Amino acid sequence: MNKTNKLTGGRNGTIDFLRFVFSLFVAALHFNGVVDYPNERFQGAYFSVEFFFLVSGFLFAKSMKKYDENESDAWEVGVSFIKKKYLSVFSYQIIAVILVAADRLFLYYDGFKSLISKICNAFPSVFYLQMLGAPEDSRFYHEWYISAMLLVMMILAPLMLKHRKALMYAAPAVSIWTYCYLHHSLGTIETQKDWLGFLYSGNFRALAGILMGCVCYELLSKGIFDKANRYVLIITEIACYALVFAFASGNHDDKYELTLIFILALAVMISFSDKGRIDFLDNKISFFLGKISLPLYICHVPLRYFAAKLGLKLGYYPDLIIFLISVTAFSVLSYLIVSRISEKRKSNKPKRRKN
Repeated sequence: MNKTNKLTGGRNGTIDFLRFVFSLFVAALHFNGVVDYPNERFQGAYFSVEFFFLVSGFLFAKSMKKYDENESDAWEVGVSFIKKKYLSVFSYQIIAVILVAADRLFLYYDGFKSLISKICNAFPSVFYLQMLGAPEDSRFYHEWYISAMLLVMMILAPLMLKHRKALMYAAPAVSIWTYCYLHHSLGTIETQKDWLGFLYSGNFRALAGILMGCVCYELLSKGIFDKANRYVLIITEIACYALVFAFASGNHDDKYELTLIFILALAVMISFSDKGRIDFLDNKISFFLGKISLPLYICHVPLRYFAAKLGLKLGYYPDLIIFLISVTAFSVLSYLIVSRISEKRKSNKPKRRKN
């Protein structure tokens, strides 16, 4: 394990590669409707968000583990964690805002009054407040996932710190109950903005997925796969992801959702294990793809509206491939710009003198 950590710098190549793949699935889903194509695919790609919630929950539980629940200040730790998480995604939000501004001013301008109205609606979304019930702009609708994730983690952080055992005891039941509640009440978990009395349905979806990810971490930390055969785990992992990919790339059937959640949770847990991680994916390419998955997710919808204006008419698959390549290239550029700015800020920061 130490050898692997030294090689990868703490990153997991399998998870990084899958982050990129699932981000492409989401981009493909939102590409539908750019032009009126017959037989559009990737209707089930909404399930990619479950992967993001599971991974976020796993890493959230892992990061909270390092704090001493008796000595740490829950308020300070919670605020620090959410601030760090918020800033990590907001750098790319600035780029998305620039894209949307260009879109509204030059491509889809329909009068000053309408522009002011859209700016007012977009303002809460820029700061990821839409899942609290604030208005949102259509260019940021896909960011409900980030808004819900931040909201749920903000609530769970102090609970995880001070009442970890109790929370982890209740987490499996709460997660499963929440998923079943959404599926029974709304007929599907593909829901974000259905108002359920006091919160949007997407917040419940985030709670269920993040708690499921926390459970995966607890099970793995207790050695659930210690006696398992490595090759059996890897074959199981690949088979699980293949089922999820098949669902995401087709026309979804709601009746398979709950089963697929458990299949995906098992796959994610195996991917995070030492025995289950796929060695050849622990390389710089996979790590880089993982890093550009966030700007790809944030910026693909604003770029979608640019694609709609171009009027691509080569056919569904050629147009989709061109779009995904373009979005990936833009994501690489965005990552390099943000990284460069971040490095400059660090180099210009005055060093503290040692006493």
